[in-house]
Amino acid sequence: MSTAELFSKEEMREFAKDPETRERRRAKKLAAIAVPKPPIRGKRRLPGIGASPEAKPQPVGKEAIVRLGKVLKHEEPLLDEITKYGRPHPDPDIIRRYVRGGNRRWLEAPKTVEERQAAFRQTMHIEDTFQRNTRVKGNAARINRAALSSIQTSVREELPFNDTAAHYAAAAIEDFGICLREFPDIVERAGSGDELPATIEHVGVYASEHPEIFREEPTLLRLVQIEQAKREEGWEALLDTTLRMQGYGDRSTQADRQAEANVQELIASFGVHAEPTA
Repeated sequence: MSTAELFSKEEMREFAKDPETRERRRAKKLAAIAVPKPPIRGKRRLPGIGASPEAKPQPVGKEAIVRLGKVLKHEEPLLDEITKYGRPHPDPDIIRRYVRGGNRRWLEAPKTVEERQAAFRQTMHIEDTFQRNTRVKGNAARINRAALSSIQTSVREELPFNDTAAHYAAAAIEDFGICLREFPDIVERAGSGDELPATIEHVGVYASEHPEIFREEPTLLRLVQIEQAKREEGWEALLDTTLRMQGYGDRSTQADRQAEANVQELIASFGVHAEPTA
């Protein structure tokens, strides 16, 4: 016997057309879950590096970063395996297959009205979540790029660092090193040594407590900013595709729009506009 909930036609129409209705239902269902799910993963710092940011890393070196930059110029953005899976090619047909493939209810071949409705609602949920996650990841890259721009301005003009910008810039550098670890072929082609990802990661960890190290690594700052711009461009292309797709469109809620405003306010607090990255 099916345990799926039966909606009236009017309820289904309202559910389909209004993201706020879907968000309220989603929040209600999540609130009913007694035990929250644990996070999928945490930081993937190398043993020893993540224990303390007090040990100063070895200099990365301008030449090593220049060689790496030449290789990365022709590559897709460096994303870890989990994040990469969440960014299909910005093509409507590929996105539809991605969404449908994630819906177990369709895979189970729904037969009753309740089951078909449940499969439809699950599709809407996956589409909503996919678009929201795409926005979030694009905004994360935009924030990091602006933060790195702020730090570079402070380095060039010998000014104090904006504390918030320094926090995001350090995290961006650390993440860049972490992701680079998953691409040993790129490191090998750059000829910069197997230890390069760990050294870059260490710079990010150290900078979280000692931002003055930024002044010693201007070339690294620039390369990580370029990487963030590539990520931002990729997520924006994916978001724009969903916005233009028939039957998809803008799924943002009031909370999403407030989050967007918060991002703008945060970037403005850095005191600079993101520099061109071409």
